[in-house]
Amino acid sequence: MNNSNPWVAPFLVSSSDSLIRSRALLMPEPIVGLEKLDPTQATFLIQKTLDVCFVPTENAVAVMRTILDLSIAQALQRFASVDAYISKISSPTFSISPGPIYCLTGLAGVGKSSLLAAVRRLVTTQGSVQIPGHGSHPLVPYGIVELTSSWGEKEIVRQLGHTAYGVVNVERFLYGQGYTSVVIDETQFLAPGAQSHARIAKQIYLISRWGVLLIFSCNFSLVHKLEKRPHEERDRILSNPLVLTPDAPDSTSWLSVLDAWQNILGRYLSFKLSNHAGEFWSLTGGLNRYGVRLLVIAYQLSRARNNKKIDWSDILAAYESMIFCRMRAEVIALFTASMGGKQPGRDLVCSFKSVKDAEYWENLRNRGARKASSAIAELSLNVKQKAALKEYRTPDPSVTTKRTPSVRRTVESLTNAAKKKKKSE
Repeated sequence: MNNSNPWVAPFLVSSSDSLIRSRALLMPEPIVGLEKLDPTQATFLIQKTLDVCFVPTENAVAVMRTILDLSIAQALQRFASVDAYISKISSPTFSISPGPIYCLTGLAGVGKSSLLAAVRRLVTTQGSVQIPGHGSHPLVPYGIVELTSSWGEKEIVRQLGHTAYGVVNVERFLYGQGYTSVVIDETQFLAPGAQSHARIAKQIYLISRWGVLLIFSCNFSLVHKLEKRPHEERDRILSNPLVLTPDAPDSTSWLSVLDAWQNILGRYLSFKLSNHAGEFWSLTGGLNRYGVRLLVIAYQLSRARNNKKIDWSDILAAYESMIFCRMRAEVIALFTASMGGKQPGRDLVCSFKSVKDAEYWENLRNRGARKASSAIAELSLNVKQKAALKEYRTPDPSVTTKRTPSVRRTVESLTNAAKKKKKSE
């Protein structure tokens, strides 16, 4: 690889998968002092800390490696040499060929946004090019645009640093800055409404004309909507998918994620997460966001009963809680579909069939079969065995806060209480 090319060099900082893992890993310090905070503050701290954590799993590393390789190829094609760069940027008739389009998709909560942020950390070293008579000119190799509301093309170019002329001369600006790759996260927010797929398809096509490698990230539901577009648009927008799937419940990657959460919450967990790896995967579908949410709710339940640590029974109670109901419904829908039952909503089904996607559904089937066998085995238990199982699942009563039954206060009850007090005096 040509290390002397200043546009390629930033993407070569991670030349191996092991180096990608070490550079992309984001491990916050273990949480301490929760007992000194009120429950709301403590819950917020746990949520924030676990959200920051990123463990580059096998599937995530494969996608990151692909993005880096694609960026290198685009840099070589877009910026062949310093002389060609100077000639093109100074040309009064600037023109550029459209760039390739890739769609990064996956289940909601699988970690697409965290992965894209990790890629940005991998290429934080900005390159520079020596221009005769002008000295060193800094280059921006990789740009990521984070959409959290109904923003359009103007907001995208603003986040990329182009504010002077709105969306005029964007191609020249991005080329001059040295942009090779641009990532649009949460693409579904590009346009709202029932016909959003038409506007989003148009926006994606227009952005690709800026000449950069365009990677747009979205959920499955948007992919299904984009499939309704005319054939020529689908071919342009959806021909190059990158799919991020959850890791297997018995994989070292899943255990690494659980170990990372264990390290963060260690002093506030009464059990080892990795000892419940399969069960925890079954409760979350292997989705990181669901796992984090489950741990946060479990801490809330533990704190409510004045316990300093989360027990496994708190995890089970969190899964059954009203707060987790929407996520629980989606996990159940995935398991039901994997076992041949009712098909889930389209937001849970990937349009791009692959080996990894098939493996995920196989993992769901296997875990679902285990859950069914466990339920059948539980029905066969005798009275003493069922009592022992119930005791295992029930929180320790010694740390449960006893609540005094509330008494409804009425005028009559207050009058009677006053009479009794007067007689006693």
